[in-house]
Amino acid sequence: MRTFENYISLSIWGEWLGGRISENAYLLTKEEKKEDVITLYFNGNEKCTIIKPVGFSHQGRHLTLSSAEKIIWEFYYYGRPQTEENLVTVCYTLLDDSRVHVIMHSNYWKRDEIIKINGNKAISSI
Repeated sequence: MRTFENYISLSIWGEWLGGRISENAYLLTKEEKKEDVITLYFNGNEKCTIIKPVGFSHQGRHLTLSSAEKIIWEFYYYGRPQTEENLVTVCYTLLDDSRVHVIMHSNYWKRDEIIKINGNKAISSI
């Protein structure tokens, strides 16, 4: 039986992954820090790459990031084989204090828009 006590929900610039708070739960399995890049690995082969992070903190189930030049979230289309054609990449690029450019690359969805930052953290979790 799977326990959810170590699972978290993630928000990137105020957008909850999965669409709504607690829609998806992630288990952080590995953390790498190299110069100006932090890479977070999650169950299900999901990955978050943070470029030029500011104010990163990871304590238990709590992840916070004040800001970053770019955040890249990679996951495989849920329920499909984990192959290159099913990989989805969402890139969040900080434009200024109030806006982020979001580009989604996948064979299933396309997204290219500028969004207003919702909240005061680049990444937060519950």
